[in-house]
Amino acid sequence: MTSEKENITKTKNSDGLVWIKNGKVYVKNEERDGMPPLINPCKEVVLYINGVERNHLSTVNEKDTVEIKPLRVTTELQLDIEVSEDKLKCYLIYMPEYRIRYEILDSEPVNKLDIKTEEVEIEAVKTDKNRIIEFLKSKNIVFGIKDDVIEQICENSEPGKFLVAEGIPKEDPIDDSIEYFFNVDENNGYRFEEDETGNIDYKNIFEYITVTTGQVIARVHKGTPGKNGISVTGEIIPPENPKEIVITPSLSIYYDEKTGNVTANKTGRPSVQEKGSIISFNIYDSIVVDEVSIRTGNIRFKGDVEVKKNVYESMEIVAGQNVLVKGNVNFASIFAGNSISIKGTVVSSILNAAMNDAVNMNPVPLLEKLVDGINRLINNINRLSNDGSDATQLNELIRLLLNSENRDLPSTVYEVLQALRTGNYDIDDSFILSLMKKTRSLMGNYSEIPDIQYLYQIICDLKTLFSAKKHTPIKGDITLSTISNCTVTALGDIRILGKGSVNSTLYSKGEVYVAGYVRGGRIRAEKGIEINIAGSKRGSRILLSVPEDSYICIRTAYTDTTINVGNKSHTFLSEARMVYARLENGKLVY
Repeated sequence: MTSEKENITKTKNSDGLVWIKNGKVYVKNEERDGMPPLINPCKEVVLYINGVERNHLSTVNEKDTVEIKPLRVTTELQLDIEVSEDKLKCYLIYMPEYRIRYEILDSEPVNKLDIKTEEVEIEAVKTDKNRIIEFLKSKNIVFGIKDDVIEQICENSEPGKFLVAEGIPKEDPIDDSIEYFFNVDENNGYRFEEDETGNIDYKNIFEYITVTTGQVIARVHKGTPGKNGISVTGEIIPPENPKEIVITPSLSIYYDEKTGNVTANKTGRPSVQEKGSIISFNIYDSIVVDEVSIRTGNIRFKGDVEVKKNVYESMEIVAGQNVLVKGNVNFASIFAGNSISIKGTVVSSILNAAMNDAVNMNPVPLLEKLVDGINRLINNINRLSNDGSDATQLNELIRLLLNSENRDLPSTVYEVLQALRTGNYDIDDSFILSLMKKTRSLMGNYSEIPDIQYLYQIICDLKTLFSAKKHTPIKGDITLSTISNCTVTALGDIRILGKGSVNSTLYSKGEVYVAGYVRGGRIRAEKGIEINIAGSKRGSRILLSVPEDSYICIRTAYTDTTINVGNKSHTFLSEARMVYARLENGKLVY
């Protein structure tokens, strides 16, 4: 120890010193008034002083035999899992056991020596495959365990994250789908072509499509159910329920569930409405005439009306659905329950699309009145008879009730049938005929009622019909070329795609679009007005009006054009271009 002492830097401190070099411990005693040298073991070594193990801070002197033996330890196996949110994959987070030895670090001479070591990895210990499998089972991982992956993990003994179990994903079903054999669009059977600049080519408006009796107009393709999946925890993962298409019963069509075919029961214009997975078909009657004049008389029809040429002075068309006129309309009136389209010029005429109750009367109130009357009869039958299986007894009971408590029902049946036959109700003639045949039993032909289910079936047919009528979509658009001195009213949009409008009054619950000019007159639209040219250089009084949350757009506005947005208005006293009028913070800006 003497040669080592000579290397110690001299110090005025009288404390003893202890240090380590190459694994050996050296000590220098303290002087008379100094602190004795101390040595403090760590958990990675065993300290022996004079052959006795010390595991605490101890004093030493030059005469002691001090030995330090580094330990060899084996770390614990560390396992954890991570399961995906869908429970289809399980990952093993793996840290193998390691055999580790520690090497004692050299230190400088100090009074109190804290022994320090350095970790030296010897080798990773291979893990038994069964330990991992048992661990996974303890975490409820029981399905889809990958034995080959686990074997590889054990063989390689490398830390990491490994996919060790994988479930079977569910197979989603294939939903029902429907294939249409006619054009389905949002323009009530009409489609408009656009030219290269995006303008509508009015001359090439398509005619609405018609189908014939017995024609297959659509086909439902049945989907397939899904398959269950299994999670890594062994749980069944059920698939979503497939979307099943439901075809609403209608007198217009026949639906064969076996083949999926939807067949037209009549000739006319097909219409379809999709509401979720429920699909409703209607086939509207249509007539085509060359012209409407004194020779033909006025036209009143529940379905579509097509006029190949002109509508002449003082004539009137009332259509339950759409009106298409390929020629001109002069000093006439056209009322439609849905949309109007006129290719030629319209002069001094009244056009009304879906804004006149008399055009397309709603049959629902009448049908509901009849249902209520039949329901009262059924309730009285059930109250007075416990068994309606005997037709003779049932017929006699109905006769007694129609002569007493339910004597108003025959009159109700007659009133409803007469109203449906003579009024312009939105209902098929075939249904009226069917209803006449079924309900005549309630006006004296009691023997035609075989059982009480016959009455229930009448109610079911009526409810199916007026339920469909409540959801019949109406666009109510009017599409024109050029108009003069007309009154035009529409539930939907008004589009003037030719030269423009002169001295006419227009009202739309949608938008008004004029591709050409507007000279004189008034226009009000609930959802906005777009005009190319408003007024003329010579002056033309025009009033354009929209609600406060709408807008007015004019490419060129001349003098005497007045715009009104909400309660704010402005009259142009000079030519203005690219006008976009709306309210901002209560002020009219344009």
